[in-house]
Amino acid sequence: MDAKLWRGLGADLEADLVLGEVVGGGLRARFGPLYVTCPDFHLEAAKLDFGLATKVRQGQKLAVLAKASHEHVVADAQPTPGVIRLLSSVPLPGDGLGTGRLLRRNLSKEAVFSLRTGQGRPAGRPYGNLRGVAGRLYIAVHFVLDGLDLGKLRVSLSQTPTAVIGLGMFIAVARKRGIAIDQLSGTVQNDPLNMFNAEPFPSLSVEGAMRCCMDIFEFTNKNMPKWHPVLINGYNTKESGATPLQELAFLLANATCYLDEAAKRGLSVDQIAPKFAFYFGVGSSFFEEIAKVRAARCMWARIIRDRYGSANPASMLMRYHVQTCGSTLTRQQPLNNVVRCTLQALSAVLGGVSSLHVDSYDEAFAAPSEKAALLSIRTQQIIAEETGVTDVIDPLAGSYYVESLTQEMMRGAQAYLDRIDALGGVLNCVKNHFFTREIAAAAQKYQKEIDRGERTIVGVNAYRTEEEDPIDVYKPDPEIRRQAIERIQKLRATRDQQRWKEALDNVREAAKSKDNLVPAVVEACEAYATFAEIRNVLKEVYGEYEFPAIY
Repeated sequence: MDAKLWRGLGADLEADLVLGEVVGGGLRARFGPLYVTCPDFHLEAAKLDFGLATKVRQGQKLAVLAKASHEHVVADAQPTPGVIRLLSSVPLPGDGLGTGRLLRRNLSKEAVFSLRTGQGRPAGRPYGNLRGVAGRLYIAVHFVLDGLDLGKLRVSLSQTPTAVIGLGMFIAVARKRGIAIDQLSGTVQNDPLNMFNAEPFPSLSVEGAMRCCMDIFEFTNKNMPKWHPVLINGYNTKESGATPLQELAFLLANATCYLDEAAKRGLSVDQIAPKFAFYFGVGSSFFEEIAKVRAARCMWARIIRDRYGSANPASMLMRYHVQTCGSTLTRQQPLNNVVRCTLQALSAVLGGVSSLHVDSYDEAFAAPSEKAALLSIRTQQIIAEETGVTDVIDPLAGSYYVESLTQEMMRGAQAYLDRIDALGGVLNCVKNHFFTREIAAAAQKYQKEIDRGERTIVGVNAYRTEEEDPIDVYKPDPEIRRQAIERIQKLRATRDQQRWKEALDNVREAAKSKDNLVPAVVEACEAYATFAEIRNVLKEVYGEYEFPAIY
């Protein structure tokens, strides 16, 4: 990334990490009807964290449930200034902006593993018209975090398929530096149920993926008290074509499944629920999206109270992040996307978002350019600093329309939850492809409405223009990819082969036994096994889930 962008953003910037194609790139994908790919990450998007309480006074109390419910859980709220997070690629040595210098200015980091990484595709290996960028190495993670104090960082590992490997790499780096793992703070996405429902790419079998997921729950609860073991993802469900109602219902269903499975490991709701985080998408249905997140907070508190019998306010709180929907962006008249993202961001803020990520207007073409990403940041800053909408909590409370939509959303989501229970629970619904069929039907209905002109998309099926001005589109440097593959090849040739083989054998034996997988995976990472190599051992033991073909 050009250093001038960082200077332009000011000293309060927080940079996040993208771990794709070892260090310097990755594959960006949109799930659902549209698939947008590029061979490298450069600068993905901007996020603004308004904080749980938006703007509040010292000591002020904050109601965290939708006011329509008349049931409020309150928590002490501290003033939380807006924090901008910028999701960017990690530069390689010699590109004029060293990784350590780029990141030492910041204390909140996010590692986003590329799609090919999660699938275990070896770096450089062709896959259709794409090339694998997996080759995730412990050495690469060590390189990215070089010079950063992991005991003071809060790191988010945005990686679900075999998230145990990403966590293992992070732990291995910390151990190498002599940092006790009970001092590590952060989150790992670790949401395999969303993968089965919404992301049509190979994953471990249902049993294998849930085993890995619960091993993370168990290990972090025992050894890493500052770590959050799951980020429950509704965003990809929405991007696959789900309605706001389906996104809400399926997210809550998955959350209850994780609580139920954790209970089988002896973990109580009050041990686990306070560490849950949630992730929503926000589309163009302005008031419906506001109602969705208001309903989510209320329903989650009621589920914890009524289904699990907990009165712990920390368990009832819903902490969630929202991202504007990339599937709503169009290649036609791309500057219209600025307006779309602004309105989506505003609806998220009015709904009471905890943190926000605004897509860039050129993402229908490729990873965002610096110009587009900076505009996304400015969009959030204007909403936060110029409009006054963050000065009051739940500003639309009392609106007949918003309150009625919130109640309607809650009734519809509860009907889905009852239906899922009647079908035998979440895991049975995954195996029977219930979620996939429901999402596919909604996506097909939406697309048919566009095709028939019943749903207007400006610039696509209405208000079209003959000629459009071109926009600058980001083009990655192929040298970054070449250097990354070269580094993997060198590492494979120089690592201790006997130690590497024994470590992978230990992963295999742990997977076959009831032993927790995390220690064996950490050992394999310390032996410089690649992400793909560890994942393939797990695949050998557990098998692979194939996404159904549904038309």
